[in-house]
Amino acid sequence: MRRTRVYIAGAGFSMYAGLPLQAAFTEALLAPRSMASHPMRPLVAHLSGFVHDAFNHNRRAKAPYWPNLEDLFTNIDLAANTGHHLGRDHSPSNLRTMRRALLARMMYMLNERYLDAERNESAKWKKLDKFFGALDIERDAFISINWDTVIERRLADRRRVQNFDYRCGALAAEFAAEGDIVSARTELEESVKVPVIKIHGSVNWLYCDNCRQLYWFPPDDAIQVAMQLITPQEAKALKLQDAHDCGRWFCVNCETVPLPTRASAILPANSDCWRNS
Repeated sequence: MRRTRVYIAGAGFSMYAGLPLQAAFTEALLAPRSMASHPMRPLVAHLSGFVHDAFNHNRRAKAPYWPNLEDLFTNIDLAANTGHHLGRDHSPSNLRTMRRALLARMMYMLNERYLDAERNESAKWKKLDKFFGALDIERDAFISINWDTVIERRLADRRRVQNFDYRCGALAAEFAAEGDIVSARTELEESVKVPVIKIHGSVNWLYCDNCRQLYWFPPDDAIQVAMQLITPQEAKALKLQDAHDCGRWFCVNCETVPLPTRASAILPANSDCWRNS
């Protein structure tokens, strides 16, 4: 059926689901500092140590005194991609670990904030719920500039939609009940599919660097996807609680290639996202 209405979603849209705007991201990332049992606390301590070493900021510096996240990523990428250290203790390989750790923490945080909003059901949450209740899922589509899966999660919970067309050749997959190779979700092929184009990628995507297959997972699997970004060796060094789930999953086509071997899942260079939309 032809799609006749397209919604363009930005950060303000996700704010209704409890997710922070960019200005509040750093504060949300650092929240585990005050929670002794938080599984991400060791990772946050590691990031704080890096900011201290590279930017000469106090290890306990509060969010307003941290570098802008865009500046943080830019400095890490410029050094790592050109084979340079960022300070004597942070080699290019160390910087790539730092980038993955930062991405994993961001993804974990987005999931936390969404679940908090779902429990609290604020006035903004109710407005969002009303919006999704009124959608025509046979005719409506989305273009999102956000990483998060607010659209997919609300469509799944409010309208029982389980299938999404990202218009970039992404394969529906799930984390297998047994083994370490992801499984294709063939049962979704005949179900209602809502187009959701994600301009900057998505927190429920993983990518194979060998065969270049892009996979998307159920939006509620955000934590498993986040932990996949950290290798088992890095998880052990960071002393993460859920180390056994880190870097665990492998490509269904290649079987020995972990998903991903790069920092995050992105659109392949030959993506048909725009041509098919």
